[in-house]
Amino acid sequence: MSDGQVLFLSVYLVVNALIFIKSVEHSVKKNNAYGLTNWAIPLGIFVWGDGLVWGLFWVGSVLASLYLKSWVFFWLVVSLFWVVRGLGETIFWLNHQHSSKTLYPAKDLPFYNLVKNESIWFIYQIAAQAVTVVAILFSLYFGKLWLGSF
Repeated sequence: MSDGQVLFLSVYLVVNALIFIKSVEHSVKKNNAYGLTNWAIPLGIFVWGDGLVWGLFWVGSVLASLYLKSWVFFWLVVSLFWVVRGLGETIFWLNHQHSSKTLYPAKDLPFYNLVKNESIWFIYQIAAQAVTVVAILFSLYFGKLWLGSF
């Protein structure tokens, strides 16, 4: 790995360790596990409760990548993560739109201003499906690269 790649992974590790700590504060101490974290969506952390798990997951993934000295391994983990996360989000929003209990009112969600109704829920579902497809393609690519390195 290059110095720039190690630096990127080191920063990624520190950011996710801090997110984990902040998630403990919000989820455990403030009882706000369902509080939205729009700024952390690129990490797959949509609410503070996610940060409890994914913050540690990303720290572990970085440590494994640094141990293996493999930049490609890191991106394989990222792409596989988004396959699973995309499938999970698809199921979540599918269930949410057909549930009698509304966990996230449509008007409170990002991009509601574009549709101004509850269709935002199925838009999120379809977006998650698109993320899953792209992540599968990247997983195949990075998997081939990583396995070819042996």
